[in-house]
Amino acid sequence: MRHLQHLTSHRLKALFTPIALGYAAFFALLLFSVLFYLERACYADIAFQIFEIINSKNVAYQLDRFGTALIQIFPLAAVLLELPLKYVLLTYSVALVAQNLFFFWLLHKFFRQKEIALVLALFCVLMVTETFYWATNEIKQGFSFSILLAGIIGALPLENFKGIRKFSLMLFYLLLIIITVFLHPLVVVAVLFVLGYTAIHAKKFFSQTALWGLCCVAIILSVKYFFLPVAPYDAEQLSLRENFVAFFPNYMSMPSFEKFLDYCINDWYLYAIILVGVIGFYVWNRQWLKLGWLSAFSLGYLLLVNVTHPNSEKVFIECYYQALAVFVLFPFVIELLPVLPVRYILLIVTTIFFLRINTIYHTHHKYSKRLTHIQKTLATFMGKFVIPIESFLMHKEMMTWGIPYESAMLSSAQSPDSCRSFAVLRDVSKVNEKESEKIFYTVFDVADYANLNPVYFRPATGSYRILTETEIAQLHLSDRQKH
Repeated sequence: MRHLQHLTSHRLKALFTPIALGYAAFFALLLFSVLFYLERACYADIAFQIFEIINSKNVAYQLDRFGTALIQIFPLAAVLLELPLKYVLLTYSVALVAQNLFFFWLLHKFFRQKEIALVLALFCVLMVTETFYWATNEIKQGFSFSILLAGIIGALPLENFKGIRKFSLMLFYLLLIIITVFLHPLVVVAVLFVLGYTAIHAKKFFSQTALWGLCCVAIILSVKYFFLPVAPYDAEQLSLRENFVAFFPNYMSMPSFEKFLDYCINDWYLYAIILVGVIGFYVWNRQWLKLGWLSAFSLGYLLLVNVTHPNSEKVFIECYYQALAVFVLFPFVIELLPVLPVRYILLIVTTIFFLRINTIYHTHHKYSKRLTHIQKTLATFMGKFVIPIESFLMHKEMMTWGIPYESAMLSSAQSPDSCRSFAVLRDVSKVNEKESEKIFYTVFDVADYANLNPVYFRPATGSYRILTETEIAQLHLSDRQKH
């Protein structure tokens, strides 16, 4: 009996580890991705991508960010199987979390890199609120790939291989870094941090792995920016570098720095505490090189984002800031946590997961309210219609460009025959009510009924009309009375 009690206690202790907490956190996120699949899938980029996947019957990545196809194959499979629209939306929502869970499992079980696995799990919650619901931004996926890269470097350094196996591994690294860097222009910063940090921590400053990684980055950036056409959106983002000249030297007076400080105080306070803890740990142990590496990337990246996006709202800019979590979580998990007693490690990790998952859950109210407003608007007005953007009752931070796709899918959820759509436009003068029988307007162009997949979208013919001020006022009045 005593042996059985000892065995049971040992198993319980083994189960209650940071890795087990990581799995629990991912299952909580999976649950949220199911419960709030409409809030996630019927919002902006995902709504547009699903709309494109359904009608083209193909993956729909943009701007050469082909790594997103690894997730889009799942909703595409649901479309090709002609599953109900509900399951297409649900599949995409779940796949976005499932990919990180798969990376977590690979790092933990396959590559035996438990510390890096925990870095990934904490990354998925530490500075995440809005971006759980604006879920598809490729920069987050790129940061996850950079963490996976760190785990593979730890498990499969080039120095341990020779001949054809080493050459094959070099090609694998090249492919992985190509996918990662092409996901978003700023992801290269996280890749460079990972390559440098792993080399500094292992005290192998000129390791073959680090040098090959740097060569891969240099080759990829050269090809991407000197031999391939730069996508218009990326070109526009690159042009924002002119802000460094325009605002010099008054960077700290820009509204983005004030907003970032406010975010850290009210929402990302755990990030701020961890950052202070890691800096204190490095100072105490006189690890100046590591402190310099962390400081250079954290301050440099923060300056880059804040200067190039001085007026962005949190719903957009949060995904950019998440690189800061990558920078601080590596030293926190790999160096700071191990010096603490086990009970403190478990307490700290449990607290982080609990507080952040609780915040992610409660953020859904904002997005559920938005969804309800779109559904109510569809129910209030018949046919197809257009609303001027200044008249649409919506929180100022909420994006409206995807509403034509969102409304089409929300209305088609019950039946393809119930498909309807409305648009929120800055310039309603482009709407031609006489020539809109078999089209619906989007912010970018118009979609022809002939190009829609009839399995999912069979909208009735009818012309658009621009809602009158009286009709819009009635909708706003009913919303105020309700709330």
